[in-house]
Amino acid sequence: MLALIGSWFLLRSGVQVDTWPAFLTGADSTSITRYSGPWITAAAAALLVAGLLLLLGTVDLVRYRRSVRLSV
Repeated sequence: MLALIGSWFLLRSGVQVDTWPAFLTGADSTSITRYSGPWITAAAAALLVAGLLLLLGTVDLVRYRRSVRLSV
């Protein structure tokens, strides 16, 4: 769960929206979105770790249930 939350915060840090004065007449302001590759890559890596931990936890749970069923 912590890896998912960390991934979300890393992704939010990797996407920044800057507001500038209007470039076009009649507009209030101009928003420009910037993407930071290292932050987004770290978010993807944290998401991968979360997926692997979920997979390992599921496999351990299945193995535990099978071992309890066989030993009884």
